[in-house]
Amino acid sequence: MRDEKEQVPDETQIKPSYGKYFRETDTNLKDKFNEIMLAYGTKDPNAAEMLSKLESERGNIYSIGIGILKSSENSGIIMSVQLIAQAMLMLAFQLKWHDMINKMITDLYDRVKGYPISFTIAFTTAINKGYQTQIIEVIKKKFEDERNDETCALLVGIDNKKLFVLFKNDLIGIANDGEGIGRMNALSALAELVFDDAEVKDTFMDLLDDWDDDARYFCAGVFAKAKNDEVAFRALELLPDEQDAGIRMRLAVILENNKDTLILNLLGKLAKAKTKYDIEEIVELLLKVEKKKKLKELIGKITHFNDELKKEIEKLLE
Repeated sequence: MRDEKEQVPDETQIKPSYGKYFRETDTNLKDKFNEIMLAYGTKDPNAAEMLSKLESERGNIYSIGIGILKSSENSGIIMSVQLIAQAMLMLAFQLKWHDMINKMITDLYDRVKGYPISFTIAFTTAINKGYQTQIIEVIKKKFEDERNDETCALLVGIDNKKLFVLFKNDLIGIANDGEGIGRMNALSALAELVFDDAEVKDTFMDLLDDWDDDARYFCAGVFAKAKNDEVAFRALELLPDEQDAGIRMRLAVILENNKDTLILNLLGKLAKAKTKYDIEEIVELLLKVEKKKKLKELIGKITHFNDELKKEIEKLLE
């Protein structure tokens, strides 16, 4: 989770390039945009008022800023881009221009790259400045409008665990029923909660058997270092039928990291087994976790198994 400090430029830092997005006839509006950005960057208390006087032109004003963010993200003027993104977002929150915030969210979204880091850091700054309530309103509306790809990408970019918790149900719904990049971003957000929230963990465990290879691979990776009996037994159940080599490898890592606990639990089940079928089933699971030779040695050291049970196990391990 990021905690970015607000940067204050001198006048020379804000020199945006508009590139191909606007004509020379837009110069006056671009000059006004520059004035407002400079006012914000130098902490002029009148910055919001300056922008509010251009309310009827706000769409064009914000299009100028969006053009800069699109064209200059990798231009080397990183500080200027960061400050512009921050100014545009913070002033929109101050003026409660949610339509302009939505415009930025929609126009800056790239299906492959997500959002410019300058934009998502600006959201972090807005949270730190006390605009979390408005941010929640904006994100809630985006989910209601089913703009799932944009919204999930934005949440992942902002990387704020409190927002993940707040929108957990929306994210679980997309993780279960969505597809493509929106689904994967929902899973990325939920991964931050998987070891703290039983519902999220259960969702990920169910998705280990999902139709989508990418979802299975991602969830298996999240659990790869987990020390959890329930997850380990799920991996043990699914590994034999998994066809994807990468996913099989991740399931195998889960088993290896939980091997000792799995063996102890299975041995406990053996002690309570009532039928030969139960014994065969448990021994079969044990053989998926440990080598036959080591199992024989281990069984031989156990004193609380009765002779009949030991003989049955030995037959199965021959």
